[in-house]
Amino acid sequence: MPALGLGFILAFVYDVTVFLRSILFTGKAGMFLTDMIFVIFCTVSSLLLFFAVNSGHIRIYLVLAEILAAAVYRSTAGAVVSAVAGKTAAFIKSVILKIVSPFCFITGKVSCVVAKNKEKVRKLLKKFKINSKNPLKDNNNL
Repeated sequence: MPALGLGFILAFVYDVTVFLRSILFTGKAGMFLTDMIFVIFCTVSSLLLFFAVNSGHIRIYLVLAEILAAAVYRSTAGAVVSAVAGKTAAFIKSVILKIVSPFCFITGKVSCVVAKNKEKVRKLLKKFKINSKNPLKDNNNL
C-alpha cells in the first residue's frame, strides 16, 4: 500500500517537474538537468520506502506497485494535470514576455546609440590623451 501511494506522489512530482521545466529551463541541457534531479529524487524516495517497509530489502512487488500507481495516475489525473499545467505555463510565459520586452527594447536602443557613438568617444578620448597632463595609458600596452 505505501508503494502505491509513493507511485502516485512520484507521478505528481513528475508533472510538477515538467511544469517547472517548461517555464524555467529551455533546451536539452535544462531537460537533462531536471530529468536527473527527478531520477535522483525517485531513487532516494524509493530507497527510503524500502528501508521503512522491508528493512532495506528491495522487493519486486514494491517496484511494480510504484510503476503501476504512476501509470494509473498518468493515464487518469495526470492527463488533466498536464493539460492545465501546459496552459498555465503558456500564460506565465506570455506575462513574463510582456514584462521583459520593454527592457529588451530599451537595451537594443542603448546598444545602437553606443555603437553609433563609439568613434566619437574614441576621438574624444584621443583628444583628452593629447591635451592631458596625465595621459591615459594605451590599451595596447597592457
